[in-house]
Amino acid sequence: MNISRRDALKVCGAGAAATTVLALTPGAKGMGAAGIGTATAMAKTTGTARMSGALAQAGPAQETFFDVRPALSTNNLFAGITLPQHPYMATNNWNSAHQDAYCSESLGLSGPTAGRLRLLMAPHPFGLMGIMVCNSANQMIGVPGDGTDFRIVVFDQELTILASPIVGPVIPGSFAGSYFYLNHQDNTVLCNANVIGCYPTSNVALGDSLDPLWKSADIVELVTGSADGNWLYAVMPVWDDPTLYWCLLSGVYDPSARTLYSDAYIAVVQIVPDAGQSNGCTTTLVDAMRLPAQWNGNSFAVAEEGAYFVTNGVD
Repeated sequence: MNISRRDALKVCGAGAAATTVLALTPGAKGMGAAGIGTATAMAKTTGTARMSGALAQAGPAQETFFDVRPALSTNNLFAGITLPQHPYMATNNWNSAHQDAYCSESLGLSGPTAGRLRLLMAPHPFGLMGIMVCNSANQMIGVPGDGTDFRIVVFDQELTILASPIVGPVIPGSFAGSYFYLNHQDNTVLCNANVIGCYPTSNVALGDSLDPLWKSADIVELVTGSADGNWLYAVMPVWDDPTLYWCLLSGVYDPSARTLYSDAYIAVVQIVPDAGQSNGCTTTLVDAMRLPAQWNGNSFAVAEEGAYFVTNGVD
């Protein structure tokens, strides 16, 4: 198997909230380039910690070795299918949301196929981490929330925390914050507090501040005319233009009262990097569609011809 990048580390979306990270890498003996590791997060809750001064670190790592035998798929309904690569997202299988732009849960890799696999597992102090990705420098990236703040946390292959800056608040009652993706330059694009931000995560050094490359205007205000009453839930890049972004506004729904206070929206904005602007870019609303009597709490994918999402209807 020819692995051209990240041949020692792979990230799968965790899918569930978690505060334990794992790194699987080729063992010291018996595994060559044919072996490929994986990493994910597990559903285990630990205490949270707010950083002051030196970088907070994961707890002591537990190391385990496994002898790997080739896997045999006997009922693979998707054998031979290759999902298209989004030109403005990082490589499929290493990215998010959920591995690729199609929001797929599939994994288009066949390793490890033989040899020895080294597993490292350690708790981290930053709260719930729903998904993780991997950049070209074999570094894992997640956006956990501890009930107060969201951070970008970057781990190396030994689970050393290289950077963990706060990127915005956790807003109770909103769906926004932890969904993000890597763009075609391995930079992290996320939304928080109704603003889209792009952060330099292509190759992170210990202690990097990860100051944003740019931050958009308030998307909810652009779409609805008011900064209040809705939430920017998720953002994904338009397929054929690196300056255009699909924006999903969740609406505001109270499940206990079964009351919808504001509708969901789908919108497209243009963000053009501009070093002359105080926030590093200009933001323009291209178009928006209101989704009456609907709200959204999950599901967002993009393909060549458009965006796909699932809403919840309200009678």
